[in-house]
This record gives sequence, C-alpha cells and structure tokens, in this order.
Amino acid sequence: MGRLKKKKIHSSHAATHICPSPISFIGELSKELFKKSPTCLGPVLLTRLGTVNKDFRLASAPLWQSIYIHHIKNDKPYKRKYTHEQYKKKYLLYILKQEQNKLDFWVKQHKYAEIMTMIKNNNAARYLEIIKKAVEEDKLNESDIHEISNLLQYSHLAVETNYVREVLLRLKCIDNVIYYRRRAIEEYNYFKKKELKYKESIAKSKKAINSLC
Repeated sequence: MGRLKKKKIHSSHAATHICPSPISFIGELSKELFKKSPTCLGPVLLTRLGTVNKDFRLASAPLWQSIYIHHIKNDKPYKRKYTHEQYKKKYLLYILKQEQNKLDFWVKQHKYAEIMTMIKNNNAARYLEIIKKAVEEDKLNESDIHEISNLLQYSHLAVETNYVREVLLRLKCIDNVIYYRRRAIEEYNYFKKKELKYKESIAKSKKAINSLC
C-alpha cells in the first residue's frame, strides 16, 4: 500500500508541473507579437524573425503585405491579389534599388573626395617648394611676386584628365604663399576624412546589397 500511495503522489505531482512545449510557446508568442504590431516591424527585422523557426516564418509571412502596403503604397492596397511571397520579393526588390542608388551616390562622392585629396596634397607640396625657394633666394619682401606653376584644380570640363587641370598662380608677398599652403593642408585633411567616410559607406552598401541578392 505504501508503494502505491507513493506512486499516486508522484503521478499527481507530475500532473501539476507539466511544462508547455517550447515550440508551442514560441508559436503563441510570435502570433501575439505580429498581431499587436503588424506594421511597426521593418523588413530587416521581419526577415530575421522569419529565420527563427517554422512558427515565426508562418506567422510573419502575411506581414510582408501589411508593411509593403503601409510603407511603399501609403496604405493604398493593390486591386490585384499577390501572395505573401510576392509581397516579400517586391519589398526586397524595392530595398535593393534604394541601396543601389545609395551605392552609386557614395561611389561618386568617394571619387570626388579622392581627387580633391590628391589635388590638395599636390598644391601643398608646390607651395612648400616656393617657400623654400624664396628663403634660399632671399625673396621675402612684401613686393616680391611668387609664381607657382603645376598647381592642380578640379574642373567638370576636364573629363579627359579625370576632371583635373593644371593652373598657374602669381602671389604677391611670401605670407600669402604660406597662407595658401596652410589652407591647402586643411582642405587636404578635410577631404581625406571624407574619403575614408565614403569608403566605409560603400562597404556598408555593398554588404546590404549582397545580403539581398
């Protein structure tokens, strides 16, 4: 009798402590989450949630229609019916076009910053040569004219020479040459930072595009 009683107690204890299945719990959680926030989830998060498990994938599938119509169509639904997968592809294609436009923009900006960095570096070096020459020749009077050749300038018309052309500058007084060199160095540092920043932006855009292809 003692064994039987013990067995019944054990059985009753187990019955009151049955843990729900992790899969069923996740399924209910995903349904509640998507039900409460149908359009606040972005496409990136929605894609990640769809890879969690089957329950999340099934629960998130209808939301591609919701977020596409809300974000892209301004809450104006199509008359024609599309599947959830078609809405997903349409949204990802839209993002792909946006990222490609951003990449094209960053590439152009990076090219410009790269050219300007080269120009300012060249000009700073040319000004320094003139300063050294003025010291050597003792041409430090305010009335002295300093001719600086081989300076570079950005020009939209100079397509054949990568938008760069050579210019000649005549400056009165060595102080002006020194001022121009300081400004060239400042501008070099500015465009160098821009160049590195655009390079990072290009890498991010390429990574985003590769994840969508």
